[in-house]
Amino acid sequence: MKNTLFVLVSSVCSFYASSQTPVDPLGFFANNWGLKSFNIPTSSTPITLPISGLATASVTFFLGDTIGKVLPTQFGTNTTFRTSVLDRTVNDYLNPGKFIEEKNIFNRLGTYRSSGMGTYRYPAGSGSNIFFWDGIAPQNTKKVINQKTEVESVTPIIGNKENTFTPAKFVEFKKLMNCQANVNVNYFYARYGTTPEDSRVGATEVEKRNARVLQAAKYAAGFVKHMNIDLGAKIKYWEVGNECYGAWEEGYNIDGQIVTGKEYGEDFNVFVIEMKKVDPTIKVGAVVWAGNGQREKNWTSGVLSQVKDKADFLVMHEYFAAQGTAQTVMESPTTLTANVDLIKDWVVTYAGKPRNFFPIALTEFNTQNPLNSTNMANGLFFTQLLGETIKNNIGLATSWVNEWPGGGKIPEVNTHGLLTMNDSRQQGYSPRSTFMPYHFYKKYFGSYMLKATSSKSNVKVYASGYRGKELGVVLVNTGGTQELVDLNIDPLKYNEAYWHEMYALNVNTDNSKFFINGQTSNTIGGGPLNFENIIPYQAVYSAKSLFKLKPYSATFIAFAKKITTEVEEAEVELGNSFRIYPNPSKDGVFNLSESDVWKVTSLTGKELKSGNGNLIDLSNYPKGVYLIKINDKVERVVLE
Repeated sequence: MKNTLFVLVSSVCSFYASSQTPVDPLGFFANNWGLKSFNIPTSSTPITLPISGLATASVTFFLGDTIGKVLPTQFGTNTTFRTSVLDRTVNDYLNPGKFIEEKNIFNRLGTYRSSGMGTYRYPAGSGSNIFFWDGIAPQNTKKVINQKTEVESVTPIIGNKENTFTPAKFVEFKKLMNCQANVNVNYFYARYGTTPEDSRVGATEVEKRNARVLQAAKYAAGFVKHMNIDLGAKIKYWEVGNECYGAWEEGYNIDGQIVTGKEYGEDFNVFVIEMKKVDPTIKVGAVVWAGNGQREKNWTSGVLSQVKDKADFLVMHEYFAAQGTAQTVMESPTTLTANVDLIKDWVVTYAGKPRNFFPIALTEFNTQNPLNSTNMANGLFFTQLLGETIKNNIGLATSWVNEWPGGGKIPEVNTHGLLTMNDSRQQGYSPRSTFMPYHFYKKYFGSYMLKATSSKSNVKVYASGYRGKELGVVLVNTGGTQELVDLNIDPLKYNEAYWHEMYALNVNTDNSKFFINGQTSNTIGGGPLNFENIIPYQAVYSAKSLFKLKPYSATFIAFAKKITTEVEEAEVELGNSFRIYPNPSKDGVFNLSESDVWKVTSLTGKELKSGNGNLIDLSNYPKGVYLIKINDKVERVVLE
């Protein structure tokens, strides 16, 4: 029987600027991309999908419209120097003879492995601006002015203390996770640090500042050397400073002099030069600030005007729904698009570059609503935010934060942690609902995001395609009533569905209880501790099938074609086209998902090359658009 090849027809235009020069908005982050296959579960729980009654909502999939690539670096979190439990876990694993694959769900290392996260940020947020990686804090520093306008001394964080997650331990953790990392260097040392120039008679203010900046830049370069050269971490992504535009950062205000975006940008360029002297392969990101206020515009315009030729990527932080209800939290992720667009507009205006010139990293995000950070409202927020990250072509995203003890008047609900700490409602260090979307995106989301729309505002949809014949779908119901959704999927292409659903009975502030496929924990809060072992639901999908979405739920689905007979398979072959990747190609080499006879022509129909196999090499041809024909099927490909 002739081999058949499957294609997810991508809209090449979506990855291009309006000019003739192709620009992938993911930039070098796209180097992390690879085709993904869906693994049919070996066991499942049969369910009959409802087919009677009118649908309350409908979804439309545009299978030929590719929005962006799905990268492992789009699924990450902040792993800070405070992570003491991981510290102990890593020590156990590093102990010779003790590297045993634990099945215990309370093994944090195993829990992080099951998350599917592709990057971890280190060493902190604001703490990174007072973090001294080698444990040698400066003895004489300038006084800083805090948010309350009080004068105080800098309180350094000693990076090599035994009770902290030291750089060496983080590197070991990274190796065990087999993931990427983004590391944040101390920028404000360039402002509160002192050098001999400060006391040199005749030294100008410019000379004093230059000396302080160079000292801090060389210290950052030392961090790069320690991690990448001495410890062999090969960390690709580095950030200079945290939220340097904020009064909460130590060093923001020195002697009444507040840092400006222009000053930060000038200093950033010095940091890049020194850091890349150590490792020229690293990528360094500059901190920008999105928002409609004048402060945000002043900061980012100043930064972009200076770093336009030195920054490799831009760093954003977004905290959503500071005030309002649980519903406000659940509706807030879509605002990410406006802020990304704003930054890209400013890139054109203040850096004089194309909109997609700088890849974007979202290195902190969460809800800022203190009453809805541990209930299902935030779980559904995270489910959407991960989808919005891919949709907006953000190359790297790390949530704030992996473990956090909480605080305020209600500590157990005022926490950003993905795992519990000091919460009497559920087992310590067990996953919250915000953790679970990572796990299920890993299971159910493919290689490309595809355009999809919903007829109802409370029903959100994100869709993806795999290298094979499967379709990955995430459905979110932010409403308090059940929805019956018509997915309008062709059952000749997809006739079998597998899924997990995560839901809660309500989104009340004090309710952290959630369920996965009907299972939960035996505590008053939290979800099932054996979440990795919960088998999916499975159903036959027909043209009349509807999907039932519980109130306050996220449903993660994969649709596949179950081949039952040789005749049926032959019929499927006639209807499918072939799959070529990567498209576009930078090196001129295109892969076919299966071997077949192929022919390459120009757009005018002139035959250029032919062959048989699953590899087409056009590296000797000029950049442009070509047609690849297999049997009666034709696909455009782009050689960059």
